[in-house]
Amino acid sequence: MQPTPVFLKQRFSSGVNQYGLRPQSSYEMKNPTMLYNFGRDSTLDRALVRRNEAGKNKSSPSLDSNNIHITFPFYNGFGHDGPFKLKFCEGENAALRICMAKGGSDCVRENAMLSACLGRVAPLQKEAAAMRLRFVDWFTANVSDNYTKPRTHRVHDWNHVIAAEKKVWQGRQGGAYGVRRKQVSLTNQYWSEKGFAKRSRLPING
Repeated sequence: MQPTPVFLKQRFSSGVNQYGLRPQSSYEMKNPTMLYNFGRDSTLDRALVRRNEAGKNKSSPSLDSNNIHITFPFYNGFGHDGPFKLKFCEGENAALRICMAKGGSDCVRENAMLSACLGRVAPLQKEAAAMRLRFVDWFTANVSDNYTKPRTHRVHDWNHVIAAEKKVWQGRQGGAYGVRRKQVSLTNQYWSEKGFAKRSRLPING
């Protein structure tokens, strides 16, 4: 990928600072992981591009760590804006809008025609929405890797678990009254046998 020529670079950009994307919310100030696009599948041409919000805790169904709301076209399908969007009752809708724009009448006939059309189409719309939800559930369970590799994809969501495991491991080293020992040396290459620099020992069979 070629670097951007100097004369094409924007000198002042409101959404970017010298480190990456500028935080827009207190959550991004606290956890700026998404602002830098580091990690797997990060490329220069994708840097400085603000990613979509992906649910309550920013965890969404993903394919190869990419958000499927963006990468998978079927998700933009029935009932959503996108290349595969189904459109219903366009003629009746246009007739009612034209009648309302003209003015001078109550548009009862156009309104009744649109209502009848929507009534006929409603079951299809509901079934399409249910099918879309079923597909997303299937994709999340069978294809998405967000839930099989949480520690590599979203490390910052698992810090509390990692810290708890570290605390358990250090507690098993036998620190008295909660004082954490130095990590046990797995070799014999220690310097002294007494004092603070001595080899850490377990309380039994040390």
